[in-house]
Amino acid sequence: MPGIFQCLLLVFQTAAAVQVQLHAPSLSGRSGTRLSKQPSKSNERAYSCFSIIINVGGVDIKSMVDSTSSDSVVPFSNLNNYNGPNISYTPFEEPSIEGYSRDVSWKGYGFSTDVFIPETGIPAVDAPIVGIFKQATEPALLDGQGRQAVFGLAYPSLAYYHTTPATIMDAWYEGRFIPNNEVGVELCPYKLSKKSHIDIGSTEVVPKCGTDGNPIAWVESPTNDRFTVSIKEILVNSMPVELPDDFQKKREGESISYSYIDTCATKVEFPYEVVDKLISAIVKSHAFVPKLDTPSISKFFWSGYPMTKSDFIIIWSRLPTLSIVMNANNPEKAEGSQSTVKVTLGPRDYMQQVGENAHAFSVSVGSDKLVVLGVPFMTRLRVVLDRAHKRIGFGPGCGCERSKDGHPTIQNEFNKIWHPKQKTSKCKLSRRVNALFSKPK
Repeated sequence: MPGIFQCLLLVFQTAAAVQVQLHAPSLSGRSGTRLSKQPSKSNERAYSCFSIIINVGGVDIKSMVDSTSSDSVVPFSNLNNYNGPNISYTPFEEPSIEGYSRDVSWKGYGFSTDVFIPETGIPAVDAPIVGIFKQATEPALLDGQGRQAVFGLAYPSLAYYHTTPATIMDAWYEGRFIPNNEVGVELCPYKLSKKSHIDIGSTEVVPKCGTDGNPIAWVESPTNDRFTVSIKEILVNSMPVELPDDFQKKREGESISYSYIDTCATKVEFPYEVVDKLISAIVKSHAFVPKLDTPSISKFFWSGYPMTKSDFIIIWSRLPTLSIVMNANNPEKAEGSQSTVKVTLGPRDYMQQVGENAHAFSVSVGSDKLVVLGVPFMTRLRVVLDRAHKRIGFGPGCGCERSKDGHPTIQNEFNKIWHPKQKTSKCKLSRRVNALFSKPK
């Protein structure tokens, strides 16, 4: 006789996408590095993930939404250095799995169980889960408080647990509980943080800021692991920055290190040359009163300390822009030709509010080989991660109606520029977006 959960599946079989609130992380973040198959001992950086509640095997658990992880990781009842909701599980003859999430090592077992998001119509039977019974402690991956589990969005190739379906997202899609194998993410700035949400299936789109709410432009994701992008150029105040020789270059015996989207990175990481050029442009803009001196530049920009209204008055209109040019996703282009998409950030994107009267520089120095497009890059955009067609969409995001600086802007492959204050010819633009950026067949 089918169980209650299996019966519920029949009720929800026609369920579409659902929008779920994302709970903002603490502002402090914590030390960590990007997910990799081997731990990275350099370039440590802060990360802190937005989270949603997911029910795993009957237990509601707060799960960090991680675009760089494929596995969804939960704690077993005997997990060390953990105090919070956990999963009871008795392994049979399964071999244990060892892996890394955010470069924190863990050991556990892969298994399949029922997974759903409470109060929604998105269930899945036999979804793949990794339960861990051992983890490194400096730092620990899961603590039972803000970090209870990991919900991985990345492509299956990064998974340590290999099964079918490959990920929770694939289980939902293959079970036809979501219409599209994609996720829309809208991360909101400080004053609108409670409006941050994830749209699983990416269909709950509303018209905003002169568009129908769908992506204005799509870029290609050249690999099948993380949500990567191929960056062609970076500009400060429309002036190109000379990038390092190793930037997104293929070396003998190595694959290209492409830049990527990271929903847990608290900063946008660039090669030193970009950060230096941006800080120099900020200093030369004379946008700070009193004038920035050397100790202030070191403290607030190179070291990342927040600044308050008592430190400076900021004349936002004087500050420079920061543009990222990426390869577009255009399957109709002739082989060998490539068009681009340009996303231009304003000062309120790279100088983010972190308290009632405080702002912090949201850019830091990372690898010479790539850019990490962290949360500040996404804060005022709608970012659609299309797992089926290996592409990433950018559209109007959270609070675009309230934009004070007219940023961010998006220039698509046809040189059509969208900006938040664009109110005219709304219908015309929406029809054009639908015509130009229909889904690949």
